[in-house]
Amino acid sequence: MKQLDLIPPVLHSLLSLRRPYGSVEEEIAGDTIRMHVHSAAPGIVWDKDSNGSMWAQVGEDNGVVFTAHLDTVHRTPGSQDLFILDLDQGMFIGAEHEGKETVLGADDAAGIFLMTEMMKAGVQGKYMFFVGEECGGIGSSFFVKEHPNFSANMVVSFDRRGTGSVITHQGGWQTCSNEFGAALAKALNQNGAGKLAYRTDDGGLYTDSREFAEIVPECTNISVGYFHEHTAKETLNLTHLLNLRDALLKVQWDKLPIVRVPAPDVIWDTGWMGRSSAWYDVPKDNTKELSDRVTTYINGNWDKVDAKLRQLLLDMESYLDEQL
Repeated sequence: MKQLDLIPPVLHSLLSLRRPYGSVEEEIAGDTIRMHVHSAAPGIVWDKDSNGSMWAQVGEDNGVVFTAHLDTVHRTPGSQDLFILDLDQGMFIGAEHEGKETVLGADDAAGIFLMTEMMKAGVQGKYMFFVGEECGGIGSSFFVKEHPNFSANMVVSFDRRGTGSVITHQGGWQTCSNEFGAALAKALNQNGAGKLAYRTDDGGLYTDSREFAEIVPECTNISVGYFHEHTAKETLNLTHLLNLRDALLKVQWDKLPIVRVPAPDVIWDTGWMGRSSAWYDVPKDNTKELSDRVTTYINGNWDKVDAKLRQLLLDMESYLDEQL
């Protein structure tokens, strides 16, 4: 068996597409998802809005919502080639385009893959696939605006880097209670056959679940195994992704504690980072200046910042260096 054959077909298809918001490839991703799920669960009925976001209910409405996003941060649409790295930590996927390493797009093909696997297995819940998350939550914010009476107990996004986070805060705002986060982390670990080590993490930035936090109690984001997202060094730990998939199928979602009371959003700081992680897409004529500022900050404050901010700064520095 070739190494690339180890990648599940729907994941391979998604990772091979460069899917910027508004592109044909983003639309193709949606078609791919529907066809893949239909092959195993032909009775599922899909809805789609004017923006291109789509969703489907599996089983009865139990107040459980799962989300992932269709778009990537690629500047140009098209296709790309994949490769496998067999490392001590597992099998990792990377991507190449025109002979150079490029953004993989596991943010958020990994989340999409998990949700399609859960749908095929009949895990009860509403499955929502949004457009334009990388451009500021275009799809999810539009949905919430159009459905002000939307009701659910939880919105769980699969769109976090690393292998161990259950996010409780996004952009400094608590969108998920500590009790819910701890219970979900425990459920994942217990069902992970000793292969998972999740814990609560208050260092989240932004994903689609944040858009629901004014009307839904528990809004979180789960690490799905990608690293160095938005950069040419992005990889996906396929071994972790498959272990997480197996655990997700066993979680009793309707047994998780619902504690948080939805509340109005805090003021979102758009001055430095913006609503999404759009700082990755800095204009090229400003790259050198921003790179110098990031490096200066790292050199002067390394011992003063926590591990989460260190990783964010390193990711920024790595991406900017790639652009110079």
